[in-house]
Amino acid sequence: MSAGQAFLAYSLGLPEVAKKDRARVFGDLYDSVFNDDITTQKLSVPLSVFAQIEAEKRDLQRKIKRAAPFNANLLFLID
Repeated sequence: MSAGQAFLAYSLGLPEVAKKDRARVFGDLYDSVFNDDITTQKLSVPLSVFAQIEAEKRDLQRKIKRAAPFNANLLFLID
């Protein structure tokens, strides 16, 4: 995921657009994501959150694949 997608999902509250319509990050939403107010921190925080979520998702997928016990409340991460 690009920094723009992570920012769009986390900071602008548009996760469905960030995941399913990534082209909009560099299209009609470009100025909302990349503007004079954007800082490295504003981009790095969403990327950091995304990395943590992806790590949890991979761990859950491994547990499912190995038929190991897992927290069913985390199944939403796979989508």
